[in-house]
Amino acid sequence: MPDDFKVKWAEIITRPCHDCGVRRGELHLEGCDMETCPRCGHQYICCDCEREYEEDDFEVEDPTVQPSLNLSVGD
Repeated sequence: MPDDFKVKWAEIITRPCHDCGVRRGELHLEGCDMETCPRCGHQYICCDCEREYEEDDFEVEDPTVQPSLNLSVGD
């Protein structure tokens, strides 16, 4: 990796996400085009991995907490 890229990358990762505004280490917001799928590593919003939601995942009392998401590969 070129040294000039390392310097640029060190600066880039300190900025908030250009799409949803979260900081490094936080979960991207739903629909963000920068989120990667933890299963396949591709862009989360357009990967083919199945998503399995629990019914109560959408009843969040604290709006700062995002619901859990279970990813599974097709049968």
